[in-house]
Amino acid sequence: MYKSFHHFIQLKWLIIFIATLMGFITSASAQTDWPKAKNVTIYVAFAPGAFTDVIARIVGQELAKTTGGNFVVENKPGAGGNIATQFVKRAPTDGYSILVHSVAYAVNPSLYPNAGYDAVKDFVPLALGPRTPNIITVNPKVPAKDLKELVELAKKEPLSYASSGIGTTTHLSMERLKTAAKIDITHIPYQPAQAV
Repeated sequence: MYKSFHHFIQLKWLIIFIATLMGFITSASAQTDWPKAKNVTIYVAFAPGAFTDVIARIVGQELAKTTGGNFVVENKPGAGGNIATQFVKRAPTDGYSILVHSVAYAVNPSLYPNAGYDAVKDFVPLALGPRTPNIITVNPKVPAKDLKELVELAKKEPLSYASSGIGTTTHLSMERLKTAAKIDITHIPYQPAQAV
């Protein structure tokens, strides 16, 4: 039942995301020949296989079907999403460059000395995408069957954890847990799809 409910919630947010984006597109296409004048590039702030990438590809396909335009997904990973964000910030403001990011978009300006963008002033939000939970999992060989046991194990022996990158919610959530539980677990950042 949880799996079905979880998929329902994901689908609900994806539908809301597409509906909001379609409202923007209907307004934009009524005013110009957008998106048919040239390709619309959807820049993803993370590597292929990340959840943001999957969403961008689904949305791009649906937008192409609905508008008759050509939507191309291009991944520009790196620096917690700052590379893609800075790239799109410098792109012409003609509606042919769209950024798909994660919550790191809002976090990075406070995390990096110079993220290279102002999260409020440099972009116009189009839609709030799906929400995804952070999950703590362990290899079956780790002798911890729940979070309490994992914390107790971390107090006794050195452990490490993978996240989907520095400054991501998986990283920051685990750092919060480490602070609250007074444990030290080594952080090892990966690209989002490889973190699992």
